[in-house]
Amino acid sequence: MLIEGKNEEINNTLKTYIGLKLIGKTWFINNWKGEQLKPDTWKIFGYKSIYRWDGVGEPQLPTIDKNTGEITDWKG
Repeated sequence: MLIEGKNEEINNTLKTYIGLKLIGKTWFINNWKGEQLKPDTWKIFGYKSIYRWDGVGEPQLPTIDKNTGEITDWKG
């Protein structure tokens, strides 16, 4: 599920979150459990998108388009 900049959404301790950010020409994928980062994470770290894993178990890292940063294949 894509989180649309709603900071309160990234504090659920039972969920895993995946953030996408562009540094130079390279996209980076970071993941964390809720409450490991502060609610203003979105602004501080400059994430383009933050996704919440709603599946069972640990998430598989998504495949992202290197030009747009959009998830192209996320099998979980």
